[in-house]
Amino acid sequence: MTTTAERLLVRPARAEDDAALLAVDGASWSSTSGFPSLQGETRTSFFDDHNTPDLHLVAESDSSVAGYVRITTMVPFPEGAHVLGIYGFAVVPAARGQGVGSALLVAAQEYARRRGARKLSLRVFGTNTTARRLYERHGFVVEGVLRAAFLIDGEYVDDVWMSKFLVPVEADTAGTADTTETTETGPAAPGVTPAKARSSS
Repeated sequence: MTTTAERLLVRPARAEDDAALLAVDGASWSSTSGFPSLQGETRTSFFDDHNTPDLHLVAESDSSVAGYVRITTMVPFPEGAHVLGIYGFAVVPAARGQGVGSALLVAAQEYARRRGARKLSLRVFGTNTTARRLYERHGFVVEGVLRAAFLIDGEYVDDVWMSKFLVPVEADTAGTADTTETTETGPAAPGVTPAKARSSS
C-alpha cells in the first residue's frame, strides 16, 4: 500500500469497492478525457469478467474512494508480457490537486514492477494537457502520436502513446521496491487513458 501524508492511501481494489468506483467513473470523465459515446451508457457495475478487482489500485482520501488506476497486459501473448498498460485512470474532481493522481501513478509503477514488467505504457488524448503533464512529471515520454484518431464534439483529437521503462525490482538498490514505503507528494491531476470500456486516455 502507498500512503501520502496520513490522509491518502493507495491499496488494491476489493469487490466491495464496486459502487464507489462506479461513482468515480460517473464524476470523472469529460470530453477531454473520455469518449462521450461511452459516458452515456447505463452501467450497474464497475467490475465484470474482464475488468476484475485484481487489476485495479484504489486511492482513498480521508477514507473516501477518490480515484483508481487499472493496469493490465497490452497484448494477449507471452512475447509482450514484459509490457503492462494503464487502461483506466480517474480521480474525482473534488480530490484533484491533492496528490491523488501522483500517488496512483507511483503505486502503478510498483505494481507493474512486482509483476515483472520492464515497461509501462498508456494512451492519452492530445487535448488532455493536464494528464499529459502529470505523466511527464513521472517520467513517461511520448512514443507515438496517431493524428486525428478520434472525432469528439466536432473536433479531431490525437491519440498520444506514452511509456516509461521501469527499473527491475531485483536491480533496485534504492529500497523503493516495497510499496509500503513509497510516498509521493505534490500537485496531482486527473489522468485518463482511452481504453477499452470506460476509457479514454
